[in-house]
Amino acid sequence: MIFDQNEDEGFDIIRQTEQVTQLCLRKQFTYSENRIYPYVILSDFKQELFSRVRTLAKNERADHPWQDMTDEKLLRSAGF
Repeated sequence: MIFDQNEDEGFDIIRQTEQVTQLCLRKQFTYSENRIYPYVILSDFKQELFSRVRTLAKNERADHPWQDMTDEKLLRSAGF
């Protein structure tokens, strides 16, 4: 089932290909991961974020390369 919300109701649109297409087109731009923020600079990020990312990476793999990277290189490596 694929539901599309219309005010207070959700409608199953699985058999309505045009509505499914429209839903996908609307949703593909709603995630911040899909947006480019050209004026963001390194100092806009909280330093605790980098510490936490490194800890999470280390918990996954003790020799994770992010442990030794600068913050900028870490962001590049992560695809930012």
